[in-house]
Amino acid sequence: MWFKILIISCIIGFFATYFIVKKFIVFFKNIGLVGIDIAKKQKPKIAEMGGVPVAFGFILSALFFIGLQIFLQQNFKFIILFPCLLTTLFIVFIYMLDDLTAILKKKEIKADGIFVKKHGFRQRHKFLFPLIAAIPIMAANYGNSNMLLPIIGNIDFGILYPLVLVPIGIFGASNAVNMLAGINGLEAGTGVVAIFSLSLFAYLNSNFIAASFGFIFCSCLFAFLLFNWHPAKIFPGDSLTYMMGTIIAIIAIIGNIEKFAVFIFILWFIEFGLKFRSKFSAESFGKLNSKYYLTNPYKKIYSLTHIFMDGKTREEIIVLKIILIEIFICVIGFVLFL
Repeated sequence: MWFKILIISCIIGFFATYFIVKKFIVFFKNIGLVGIDIAKKQKPKIAEMGGVPVAFGFILSALFFIGLQIFLQQNFKFIILFPCLLTTLFIVFIYMLDDLTAILKKKEIKADGIFVKKHGFRQRHKFLFPLIAAIPIMAANYGNSNMLLPIIGNIDFGILYPLVLVPIGIFGASNAVNMLAGINGLEAGTGVVAIFSLSLFAYLNSNFIAASFGFIFCSCLFAFLLFNWHPAKIFPGDSLTYMMGTIIAIIAIIGNIEKFAVFIFILWFIEFGLKFRSKFSAESFGKLNSKYYLTNPYKKIYSLTHIFMDGKTREEIIVLKIILIEIFICVIGFVLFL
């Protein structure tokens, strides 16, 4: 019965998100919440803040799932998903404001021939806000405080787990996912692969609560990807990238699958290292050449996307290559940890 309810909830999540995103694209354009797609010849104006419609679809389908589990199945263990949803909503609300601030500041500006992003909130605030959003998960004190560390062995962190490790996990994952962004379909594409893999791993380890949370969100994110794929009709914005990172952290925490989560996060660890080289001033997108292919706007490689920006590769092919790398990493993770 759990599986049937999950499938129905995922179907509801997909179609609800699909139609909500479709409506919000028109709504955002009508009120001027748009950004410029600088990777296109015509520089079209694209709807921003994709995290908001995705959150609507996700909350709707997740509440449907929890409601049926509690009232139909009398399965009260799924109540733990309420603080998870609250943390998710905190993240979406905070970074919705960030997106709005950036858009009002004319987010995309041009400097020395290179388009750069003008941030909404200050960078230090962006780093700190996920810690505030983590409070509901911390209060729920959910997750196994015992962790197996290399060389050291098994350690019981006790109260330090919810008070320190949980907020660090949400802080790190949400900020990292936001770094690998800026090309049509990149954030949502890699996110679908990572979150689906995490959910499947949780399911194979008999943690149906974490698996349910992840699969439902994955169905919503896939619906958004249909509109975000090249040529994009809507951008994810910080409201979605930070939400994706938060979802990844939540699945790892409530599923007690931190080791697998850290492993499949290799892609974002590499991106962090590359962005660190630029002191976090570089962006992941590229410049169009005379043939309208993307080229690296910098003399050095400051993002995984720059590796494939050789002036001969289309935008969607660059994204596909990075998605395939993430698929390969996840497959290796299953081989190592199952």
